[in-house]
Amino acid sequence: MVYHQSLVGLTSLVHKACIAQNRAEAFPFSNYGEFCRPDSDFVLSKLLPFLKQKLESCTRTDQRIFYVATLGVLGHKNVVSLILPSLQGTPSSSSSNDPKSMVSERTTAIYSVALVARAYPMMGVENILFSVLNNQVGKVWEDGKVTSCICTNFRFLLRSRPSRPSSASPRSSPCWT
Repeated sequence: MVYHQSLVGLTSLVHKACIAQNRAEAFPFSNYGEFCRPDSDFVLSKLLPFLKQKLESCTRTDQRIFYVATLGVLGHKNVVSLILPSLQGTPSSSSSNDPKSMVSERTTAIYSVALVARAYPMMGVENILFSVLNNQVGKVWEDGKVTSCICTNFRFLLRSRPSRPSSASPRSSPCWT
């Protein structure tokens, strides 16, 4: 429990001091100097690889959900590629093939890329969310439609005010019909 709180606290602090767009106001450079930047060695060579290794070595779904959420708290643009398997809901990305566990992990992944989508609007995270939404709309499992993922995804798409993605056509995307 303390480990989890410490790791979330560390990633939150790294986000505020190194990654956030308002980091100069939160940690005034004139008083303290610049602690680090999004491309600093600590972020790219230590913290991101550590979190990636932890995510990939998880054997339980609740652990995967924690590390996906922790990467979301970090908010670095490189976390999208690390979270992508969870966003896609691939069976290999989840330690369990249980549909409810996969939905929980996928919903957490959607929440996790929201900070990145707001901070880096030109990165194309909306296109990823559109493709996830297209994939989810037609998917039915034994217990019915996966509505929590669809609602979460749609909510973040609206919040990010996306332009129409280049890969969507009016006839193929349920969002534009």
